[in-house]
Amino acid sequence: MNVTARPRWRRIVLAGAFLAAFVHLAAALGWGLAMPGGFPWLHSRTWANTTIPFLVAALAVVGLVAVVLGRDLVAGAVTRAWFMGWLGLAVSAAIAFPASQRRVVLGTLVPLGGLGLGLVVWARVLGARTLMTRGGIGLAAVAMAVGAWLPLTQRAPAPTTQPAASGPLPAAPAGVGTIGSVGFSSVGKIDGRTAEMILPGSPQLTVRPRLRFRSRSADGGWSLFASRELRGWTDTSASAGRMRPTDAELWLTGEVEHHVRIDARDDRVVEVTTLATLAEPVHAHIATWCELVLTDHVGAAVSFSPCPDVVLPFLPYDYPVGRPAHLAVLDPDGTFRVLVATSGEKGPFHELGRGTLGRDDALVVTLHSDDQPALRVTLHDWASQASTDLSPTAGWGLPQNAIQFERTRDAADAPARLRATLADTAIGRGFDTVTHTAGTYRNRITIERLR
Repeated sequence: MNVTARPRWRRIVLAGAFLAAFVHLAAALGWGLAMPGGFPWLHSRTWANTTIPFLVAALAVVGLVAVVLGRDLVAGAVTRAWFMGWLGLAVSAAIAFPASQRRVVLGTLVPLGGLGLGLVVWARVLGARTLMTRGGIGLAAVAMAVGAWLPLTQRAPAPTTQPAASGPLPAAPAGVGTIGSVGFSSVGKIDGRTAEMILPGSPQLTVRPRLRFRSRSADGGWSLFASRELRGWTDTSASAGRMRPTDAELWLTGEVEHHVRIDARDDRVVEVTTLATLAEPVHAHIATWCELVLTDHVGAAVSFSPCPDVVLPFLPYDYPVGRPAHLAVLDPDGTFRVLVATSGEKGPFHELGRGTLGRDDALVVTLHSDDQPALRVTLHDWASQASTDLSPTAGWGLPQNAIQFERTRDAADAPARLRATLADTAIGRGFDTVTHTAGTYRNRITIERLR
């Protein structure tokens, strides 16, 4: 049935319905293209990133055709479905993300307000009955249910990192003060405020063993909606430190408490043991478990013990698109893969090498300079504590753990950086967060200079 009363207002109302359908079509196509793929068919991310956008796009096409053909009842049902979908999304998001609900709900006010006003005008011009057909009510109920379900798919999954240590951190002895940046044995220099260690030579290696988080979320939602104080790196300050001829100890307090012990076995071998305690689970977009920076190198490259013959140069990558990022990951079945992204840090990802790394195995990272092995860095605890659950942002079967390696600038002698994480979402598309289990994490690193 077509309602033809008030032709001018009818055209305005239908133009609004056309605009709403067009905007939802564009948004669905944009979402589907922007979000990662490669998830299992029944995974919630497949539905949220592919299936639902396809259905929204199809409904939008129905709405556009209905307006063009003058099918007022169909166009009204589609427009009402948009409103109910956004309403369900707003209510669900407010409940699912209590800490960031104000920012999330504010993001829904424009579509809700615009669609709500449009429906009020529609009811006055074309009659409320045109919005109350049996099919329209059913479509609205489905749209509201889908809208309410979508925010739940964006929550951080249950944490699966596995803290290796137990008990409280060793207490600082009474009367021990803080130390600044000081020389340590004949090996290098330690910054007592950050536990950063510099091992001079050619090449020079900087080791940052602290567990750090950036772009956190208080409720497991998108870091985009988090409060400003959660967007920067977690704060840590020195509380105590002591130096001895061949070893040093540091106690760091703050949002993540640390105890760091550094032992120099000789001029060529250094062992670093870091304990980091999380009093409660931490939801974060970026989490660094360990960082290595190589300077004064000649053509820095890296290889990993599961596939030692695959030696790859540190190369710069672009963000958000452009030159691809390089990384390594550990899969649930113990397969260690070295990968390169398609564009920026986004997939699909192409395999460059693979091997086997058991959960209790140490990962040996060999840093090369001038076409020769220069440093051997053994990460004893990365594999045992890393999450191997699927990453919500990487897609294509990648886990939450990763080891990224890059050259920080285009210049051939620019610093080469390797960043290991137990779980984060820096790889891929989106602002999702993943969670570190509360507890004490252990990070034992052995550094050997090979020449």
